[in-house]
Amino acid sequence: MNRLEPGQIDKFVRKTVSSVFRAALPEEREIKLLLVYDEVHRLLPKYGGKGGYIALERACREFRKWGIGVFMISQVLMDFRGAIRANIATEIQLRTKYEGDIGRVKTKYGTDYASKVVKLTTGTALVQNPAFNEGKPYFISFRPLLHNTGRLTDKEINKYVKIQKEIEKIEKRVEAMKARKVDTTDIEIELNLAKDKMKAGQFTMAESYIGSLKARLKV
Repeated sequence: MNRLEPGQIDKFVRKTVSSVFRAALPEEREIKLLLVYDEVHRLLPKYGGKGGYIALERACREFRKWGIGVFMISQVLMDFRGAIRANIATEIQLRTKYEGDIGRVKTKYGTDYASKVVKLTTGTALVQNPAFNEGKPYFISFRPLLHNTGRLTDKEINKYVKIQKEIEKIEKRVEAMKARKVDTTDIEIELNLAKDKMKAGQFTMAESYIGSLKARLKV
């Protein structure tokens, strides 16, 4: 994604939204899936966007009935119009000096909140949802992330994808063995260890477990 041009990102967003509509999903009362879109302002026409913004408007209007939430992250909120702003259920505002957003907070919640938004510390945000705190905004300090926030290199991403495909193959083999009433306890323990190493970013260790499993299963 980080290598895509604005037009390509726009196309990607349109396709993800269209794929949900084509899936003809059943209606749900609870959230089953959360789609996260970062740097959403890049979809605005003023930044080179075309149909991606309109696609997100459709998503905001209709996805909730299928139990799909849309989480949008942007550096500016005032630039958004229509269905997107009208359908925001939970608003999270971090520290900002953008006059447009400060003015919006002042108009919606009052001068006191607007003055505090400018002074928020890192990791603290103004949060508002009609279902909580009688609809009044409140402040939350999010704990620092415990994991490494640095992005994976392309080499690491390729290794992750490769190992993940191997895990999926082994899982299918295990399911087939279970269907034949074969005991797969030892295999599943080792497979779970490989998955844990993947979650921890220890790809070399995960590869070692996968290699052992492939030898045992002859895949």
